[in-house]
Amino acid sequence: MAKSIATIGGIALAPGVSANGRLYTREAIAKMVTRGQARIKAGTQPLTMLSHHGAGDDSLRIAGQLSSLSLDGDGAARFTAGIADNDAGRNIAALLDTSDGKPAYLRNVSIRGAWASDPHEVKGPDGKTVTTASDLELAGLDYTKDPGVALAAIDAFT
Repeated sequence: MAKSIATIGGIALAPGVSANGRLYTREAIAKMVTRGQARIKAGTQPLTMLSHHGAGDDSLRIAGQLSSLSLDGDGAARFTAGIADNDAGRNIAALLDTSDGKPAYLRNVSIRGAWASDPHEVKGPDGKTVTTASDLELAGLDYTKDPGVALAAIDAFT
């Protein structure tokens, strides 16, 4: 991994219905984590962290990269990541830094990915129609102030 100025960790994705009406199941998250672990181990195509979803293909907005993925007992995807030593990384680190004991200015993340199997509609837990699939592909993880999955958040900064 390239030079990091900080390390973070947290939940990338948790089972449940997102704000945009997608149902993420334990099964789909587990498959996503397994493929993500293989990708991290291979080291040939980093799972990047962009400053925000709108950064698109702007390489100068890469703020870091995932260094590990795991599945916790609740079926959530946990991650660790290094923050890049570049302008985007320094700006994000300043927003995440809790070393002074004060709350971070930014704490949420959002996956960048796509269904890896045919999506279909089902009734969600509240009876509303949601979209789901049995498999999910992770392309990266981006910072956001408005998370689609409330539990997708950074809980460690070093």
